[in-house]
Amino acid sequence: AIVTTTFGSMWCMRRHSARIKEAVMAASGRACVGCVYDLSGMGETGACPECGRPFNIAEDRRSWARAGMCEMERVSKE
Repeated sequence: AIVTTTFGSMWCMRRHSARIKEAVMAASGRACVGCVYDLSGMGETGACPECGRPFNIAEDRRSWARAGMCEMERVSKE
């Protein structure tokens, strides 16, 4: 039971991470670091309309890249 629970938890975490990565890539790195809301069409800085977290697109893209959720080369060309 412990092994099943452990592997089930690991599978859920990997699936959740994959969904976050898909959302970040779909937004070309312009996703809120707090809630993954797509910030496309908004300015370079501001507050997320979903969670209210302040954002800075350049800094947030670097954070996503460090977390392995997007590639800086692809994001920086846009």
